Amino acid sequence: MIKIYRKTATITAEQLTQDNFDQLKAKYGIKWNEDYECYQLEEKYMIFDFGDWIATGTDGEHWPIADEVFKKTYAELPVITRWAAQEIEDRREDGIADLFYSSLEVAGSPGMEFIRNHPEVAARAWLDGYQIGEEDK
Repeated sequence: MIKIYRKTATITAEQLTQDNFDQLKAKYGIKWNEDYECYQLEEKYMIFDFGDWIATGTDGEHWPIADEVFKKTYAELPVITRWAAQEIEDRREDGIADLFYSSLEVAGSPGMEFIRNHPEVAARAWLDGYQIGEEDK
């Protein structure tokens, strides 16, 4: 019987552009291989181009992903406030329903106000994980 699966690992990724090529070349050890006339990433011969992404997996491994594949496969984690993140973590054991119920009941909490005003973002953050906005770090 065929079963359906989804990816569960979170990755980090940077898009390779002409502007950041030198920086990423140094960061990821990208080298030109004269024999194969292609760039080499981590002792592997991989063809990639500007616009492609360099992904980093959970074990620190790197690999290139073509831009069109990347856009079909990955979505950026939602950006939330540190206050909303704290509310989510404080209510993990009680469940997502408690989080949304509490957001209607608790007044004056900046985290609950964010959750109340952005329920879809809060739900994705609960399910998939999140990033803290730069202004909140």
